[in-house]
Amino acid sequence: PTAAGECYLKHAEVILQQNLKMQEELDQIIHNNTNVIKIGASGSRGEFLVSWLLPLFYRKYPEYRTKLTLNRKDTLLQMLDKHELDVVFVNTAAEPLEYICCHIAREDMVLLVNDGHFLLDEAVVKEGCRYPFVRAESWKDCPFIIPAASMNTGQFMRSYLKHLNFNPPVVSEIEHLGLIFSAVENKMGISIVPSMPHMSVFCKRLHYLSLEGEENGIWNFSAVIRPDTDVSKGIQKLINTAKEVYAAVVQEKP
Repeated sequence: PTAAGECYLKHAEVILQQNLKMQEELDQIIHNNTNVIKIGASGSRGEFLVSWLLPLFYRKYPEYRTKLTLNRKDTLLQMLDKHELDVVFVNTAAEPLEYICCHIAREDMVLLVNDGHFLLDEAVVKEGCRYPFVRAESWKDCPFIIPAASMNTGQFMRSYLKHLNFNPPVVSEIEHLGLIFSAVENKMGISIVPSMPHMSVFCKRLHYLSLEGEENGIWNFSAVIRPDTDVSKGIQKLINTAKEVYAAVVQEKP
């Protein structure tokens, strides 16, 4: 390189090393600050945390700060093991025995349809169902958005359709629940998802319908912590706030 190029590279390397050192120091400050709660959540739960949970938590406990990481459940649990996270918000269809699961709410597996879909006209109130009920025969030929087979939701959906001996047309397979909600809202098709709080459902741009059969899944939305976690450092307050705001959101009408 030219003399000017060598000068540029020399100073660029110094700047890069300084930035790396600064980031390490900032990360250490966050790690040592007991008022910072390191939260992990699956991507589909990010909206619940940012739209509802964290704003209320900050209003109630302004002395705390949070660091939020969105990732796959298996990656988040690995980070929890390494003490890179304090608490993880995920679905717990099966209880991970090596952790403590603090249940936030029960969630049903439900049919997800866009506003104006013809199934809403066929849905009826049925005893024992949390949402309007529609018979499976009514939707067996509808275009579907399916969750990827690597997802718990995708595994449930495939098992459920196989049990019904249904083979609906598949428009797209998507490995992200949040994007599945967006696809259904944009009328690409319908899907099967957990009945989680979601802004589009809250605003009635999307709707949940109860599935037919006793085999419709019931999952727990949980806060997962390590057995050695010191919940006195704001984590218990965060979990209690999550329970409070979840109950308020699912009961409130827009």
